Amino acid sequence: MATLPQARSDARGTAAIAMLTEESDPEGEYTLVFDANARDPERFNYGFGSAHFILGSGNATQDIPSPFHQNQIVSILPDEPITFWQLFEGGEPVVERPLLFGGSEVRIESFTADPPVLTVETAEGLRGYLRGDPGALLTEDLGIDGLSSAYPVGGAVRVNREAGVFLRIAPHSEAQQLQPLPVGTQATITRFDVNGDWLYLRLENGMEGWARWYFNGNIWIEPDV
Repeated sequence: MATLPQARSDARGTAAIAMLTEESDPEGEYTLVFDANARDPERFNYGFGSAHFILGSGNATQDIPSPFHQNQIVSILPDEPITFWQLFEGGEPVVERPLLFGGSEVRIESFTADPPVLTVETAEGLRGYLRGDPGALLTEDLGIDGLSSAYPVGGAVRVNREAGVFLRIAPHSEAQQLQPLPVGTQATITRFDVNGDWLYLRLENGMEGWARWYFNGNIWIEPDV
């Protein structure tokens, strides 16, 4: 098996220079992938073959176990939320989405068998790693009864987080704040675009925007039944 060529990145972690030679693997194609700390990780393909590597791991990517395949959109199984890691091994969960709730959709990028780790991208474009057997984490069924199924378009909701949440211009914690929503605030879901942990809401005063309904295993906005 070929070894990972030496590589270096710039200070921002958005570019890489790999020192590759045909002697290192005349049939190999190297794919260097930055971890999810980067806001928009870049992928670099160097062309001679089929060996793929994740920067920093030193492990070659292998075939994704059936029935899954590369670039497939799949759902997290509904049993328990799973940790969404920044790094292949060690490190911390992805800050923006530490846990993926059951029913969350991700796109499979690659798989390493030893240890079993999937590289995935979420619907809103976050990249990170899921550690464990894909069959125990994922399902091909995109219509499973996950947490988000309790939030249909037109449904009434209420903020139940004691500290409240913010209505924002976009579904991201760094997006511009439009208005604070104290605990007890009522709103109506006007669309659900599967943008991670966010709902698009209309308030009683007519203002609309995004609010986080779920974070790290906690439901911040609940159905108002």
